[in-house]
Amino acid sequence: MEEEDPLFYPFASHLDWKVVCWAVQEGIGHKAFDRLLAIPGVREHLGLQYHNIRSLHQTIDSIPAWAKWQSTHLSFHDKPQHKHELHYRNPLDAIQALLGNPAHARDIVYKPSTIFSDSTHSTRIYNEMWSGRWWHAVQGAYVALVIIASNKTQLTRYLSVDKVLKEELSVKEASSRTQRLFHESLCIILEPLKEAGRTGVEITGGDGLVRLVFPIIAYYVADYPEQFLAMCSKYGTCPKCKARADQLAEVQQFAHRTQSWTTSVINEANTNTNSNAAFCQHCMAQDIAGGVFELFWLDFPLCNIHLAITSDNGWSGMGQIGGKERKHMARVLLGCLIGKVPGDVIQAYCSLLDFIYLAHYPTHDDTTLQYMQKALEDFHQHKEVIINLGVREDLDIPKFHSLQHYLENIKNFGTTDNYNIEMFERNEKPQMIAWLTRREKVSSFQSYLKMSMEDEEEEFAHSMFGDQRLLLTKRPHQARCHILNVIQDHNCQGFKKDLISYLNSQLPDPHSRGQL
Repeated sequence: MEEEDPLFYPFASHLDWKVVCWAVQEGIGHKAFDRLLAIPGVREHLGLQYHNIRSLHQTIDSIPAWAKWQSTHLSFHDKPQHKHELHYRNPLDAIQALLGNPAHARDIVYKPSTIFSDSTHSTRIYNEMWSGRWWHAVQGAYVALVIIASNKTQLTRYLSVDKVLKEELSVKEASSRTQRLFHESLCIILEPLKEAGRTGVEITGGDGLVRLVFPIIAYYVADYPEQFLAMCSKYGTCPKCKARADQLAEVQQFAHRTQSWTTSVINEANTNTNSNAAFCQHCMAQDIAGGVFELFWLDFPLCNIHLAITSDNGWSGMGQIGGKERKHMARVLLGCLIGKVPGDVIQAYCSLLDFIYLAHYPTHDDTTLQYMQKALEDFHQHKEVIINLGVREDLDIPKFHSLQHYLENIKNFGTTDNYNIEMFERNEKPQMIAWLTRREKVSSFQSYLKMSMEDEEEEFAHSMFGDQRLLLTKRPHQARCHILNVIQDHNCQGFKKDLISYLNSQLPDPHSRGQL
């Protein structure tokens, strides 16, 4: 049995903590865990302080949370008795927790950079968000780019709100209320970001420095149903640009949907109509889904909210499938088609697959973006064969049209792995709040232990080298072994001082010899 170690409090020991970590992160069933601890001698031999899953959860719950969950209720004026519950946390608390985590301190970037493939600066490279053009456009101080993400087609799945009650409502009225509930919910959740985005908020980083940071909404990551919901665009059109439903197959650039344009259409409808039906009809005539009077992204500074596109594309006669299944299909698609369809079909699908795989690149430059553009042009050159064979009457498909926006998104925001919907797949119903919070606490406790152990390694270095400062490698456990190996009885005068001097010279910002 391990002795109690205050480093692992509120857990009794390292082993006690590791069992908790295993049970939570591996999703061990509650009854299965209780049966394990009920085996005579298991709990005593391992030195566990908890006797069942409930006791384990109570120990985790004693760890302070980085942000408290809040709840409120929404209702419509004509049915005030029908309350719609909303669960949320302050986004500023989330930003403070992420930027203030010492484990992230070395990796956080507060300002953009332009990077090139060589010293001639002839080929620009795009990967992380800070390498894109959009961050350069909004940069005026330290910026925290905020990503909004949702998944699932039902509002209750990703906003933790009750379903819209549809009694005595038409299909259009129910859809309109879903839109309003969505936007009014996000207005409440994101309200703290409005003033913070204008005036900034002081945040203590993981490196201990206090910075005035401006949180700016960068983009919204969502599948197509949520994109139309967020942008109030008419279903079947493009939520990013003004391409009409019957123009999606055209190879041309359309004007972007903007915050000011969408707002002007809604305001005009409010002024010139006197009923909900007329309001919706006026908006739909300009491909804007009516029913919303206040958009969640109105009044956000420096923000025409951008929609991020996912890199899972294509169409089939199947129902909804996930990204994993779609990728498996892509691996065998061409092999299944060879010898069974005309050559133009092969060329169309080959170019489409080339585009999709290129879109998955974690780093792009001007050359690879040209490859993507060429693959897209080849697809458009051969796509008519699909219509000629009678597979479809037209190719006015939003997902095909969205391919035209990929290159622009990569140049503006970096590669697609920065905003792929798969990053944010999570189900956060109200009953999942405790589950989610406990996993977050386990993760934060892991970061705390990592930083504490690094501090121990630095103290060890000081004990070996006196008051002389030595910054250790990023792998402290390797540093300890290395130091023990080199400072043996060598009978070499001045070796310790010269060793410190050499190691400091390898640092990006070395200390002067006079400081040794």
